[in-house]
Amino acid sequence: MEKLKAQWAALPQWQKLFILLILPIVIIGYIYAMLITSLREDLEKSRKEKEELTRRIAELKRLTEPKALEPLRKQRDDLKAQLEVKKQELELVVGEMPSTKDVSSIYKELGAIASKSGVRILSISLAKPNEVGYTLEKTPEGRAVVKIVKEQPQQQGQQQQQKPQEQKSQQKAQEQKQQTSNVVKHPTAELKISFVGGYTNVVNFLKSLENGGFVSYPSAFKVERVEKGMLKGDLTILVIMKEEKI
Repeated sequence: MEKLKAQWAALPQWQKLFILLILPIVIIGYIYAMLITSLREDLEKSRKEKEELTRRIAELKRLTEPKALEPLRKQRDDLKAQLEVKKQELELVVGEMPSTKDVSSIYKELGAIASKSGVRILSISLAKPNEVGYTLEKTPEGRAVVKIVKEQPQQQGQQQQQKPQEQKSQQKAQEQKQQTSNVVKHPTAELKISFVGGYTNVVNFLKSLENGGFVSYPSAFKVERVEKGMLKGDLTILVIMKEEKI
């Protein structure tokens, strides 16, 4: 302690003033700078976060206001109306695709078409739907035609006579062909109809089945005269259905 006092007494006056006045100011300034700068950064960060939250709250309030939602509701209703119109236009051209869960709609639609055409239905039978593949092909005239894809059965005798290398090559080519083909599968039910009516009524009935009602393709048709001016028809059509899962 005495040694420190002696060293202090030996210091020049300006060094004593520096230690007593300037050095504490420097230390206080350093501490102030460290603490205040950190606090300022935290305050600036908090201020920006507050401004962002305020902006988001204002945006949410604007979006949830009835006046702001009204144009969106109107746009939604307009789109739904346009979709319904397009659906009706499509059904007028190709018909409606009935559901496998509601086959009664087929009988109702068929009865309505027959009643409108003046044809009397004698009997109707609808078979159980089976999965059938369909593809869209173009004719030389450029028309699009729907074709039923039938699986070709393989003959075991020919396969046994073929060499393993040839079998492998043919199998690879067949797989590539299947991958490139655009096949769509739908449940399809065979519908058999027996009906009676005048010539004009039968023609109108067949045209109505072709142009509307439900999506179907003719499979077999037979007509005979039963009495003067009356025809009896037996029609088999393939009704394409959509599968609805519960």
